[in-house]
Order: sequence, then structure tokens, then C-alpha cells
Amino acid sequence: MKTLDLRVLVILFLLFSLALAQKSFGQKTKQIDPSDFVTQFGLKNEWTDKQGGGYKNRLVPRFEYAASADLAFRFELPVVANNVHTVGYDTDFGVGDLSTQIRWRIKKSQGFKLITGLGVTWDTGSEDILGGGKQVLKPFLFASVRLKQYKIMMFPYLQYDHSVKKDTGDSDTRLLMFSPIVFKMLPNKYYTMVFPTIFVNHSMNDKVGAKIEIEGGKFVRKSTMAYITPGFGVHSDVLPQIYNWRVIVGVRHFFK
Repeated sequence: MKTLDLRVLVILFLLFSLALAQKSFGQKTKQIDPSDFVTQFGLKNEWTDKQGGGYKNRLVPRFEYAASADLAFRFELPVVANNVHTVGYDTDFGVGDLSTQIRWRIKKSQGFKLITGLGVTWDTGSEDILGGGKQVLKPFLFASVRLKQYKIMMFPYLQYDHSVKKDTGDSDTRLLMFSPIVFKMLPNKYYTMVFPTIFVNHSMNDKVGAKIEIEGGKFVRKSTMAYITPGFGVHSDVLPQIYNWRVIVGVRHFFK
């Protein structure tokens, strides 16, 4: 069973990361803070095995401009291939929805930062099936908390999606998302991040879903990192935000 096999691989990957973390005790490795605003460019490929059959592949370039240490702007425009597992449908290919985001750091203290902002997904897909068919506002709030005694960082992330404009026949989006992200720097410029995420879909009678993703990566150069992120759905056979499994491969380059 593919989903079960991937879950076993993810669990083994997590155990391996924790073993490396224990090995790093007593070794000095430069810590990074993903909440620091730095102008950067990223490119990732995201393959998703969807519930109900079919797949979706997204090639996503991302550019983030840091206007200051406290203000940043992010832009994404994916190229999408969406396969619907239904007789009579072929794989659709084209441009997806443009995503923009403004991020503002409103508080900074020793070991703690608080960031808020607004994301917008624009209905720019060349076909509805390649995007969401709607314009969605996504206000968010997250913190950066450094736990020195455990040598980890946590990023509790809260976001609410609300559609403000949609195509005829499309349903409204009213979605609450919470993700208590954990980050750990490892020896030899490796790192790992764990992304458990819970969804509450208010537009589907408050149905709840959950998924988990685990990212492992390395700084291949001083300002360039490469990573892989496997993930799988852990609860809900109904919510469109939950998939069978997903694999992301990408790179990020920081201009600093």
C-alpha cells in the first residue's frame, strides 16, 4: 500500500533526524532563524497523490523581497499539471494562481519574534482546474520561539482563508489552519523541520483534517540550501486540503 509505505519512510526519516540531533550535542553549529527577513529566491517541485485518484504537480518559483528587517513581500506563480482520475478527463497543464504576501514583524525580543501579515491568492489560473477559481484573503499570525535548553525553534502558525470573489458554481472558502512547526539545526549544515497541520473547514460544516510534512535539507553553499519534504494525510477523507501523500524537492538562495 503506497500511503502506508510512505508513512513508514517518513517515520524512519524523522527518527534518523532525531538521532543526528542527539549526535550534535556538544558540537557547535550555527543556528539560523527562518523568520529573519532576507531577500531570497526559491524553486520547488511539488508532487501530490490526491485522495480519490489522480495527481497534481506544481513547479513553484518564489521571490521574497525584504524591504527592511521587519517588512517583506513574497510572490509565487506556479506552473501546474493536474490529473483528474475520471474517465474522459486528460491532464490539464498551464499557469496556476498567483499568490502574494506581505509579512510584518511586529515584535522582537530575546528568543521571541511575532510576525503577522496578509496573503492573497489571485484567480489567475489559465484554467479553473489549475487554480482555485476564486480570490482568497489569508491573514496570518505566527511566532518564532527559541528553546535554548532543547536547542530547537518553534513556529506556531495560525491562518484563516476567506474567499472574497469566486467563479459561478464554486463554493466559498472559509478555512482555519494551525501548524506548530518545529525547527532543528543539525551538524554539517544539515537541518530538519516538522510541519504538523490541522484544518477546520467552516464551509464544509466545520469538518476537521490533518496532515504532517517533514523537511530535511542542507546548506550546500553559504547562502544556498537544498531540501526534500515528504508528507501524508493523517485524518479526513473529505477535505480537499488533505492528500494521500506528497513529495517536495526544492532549493532556496538567500541574497545576503
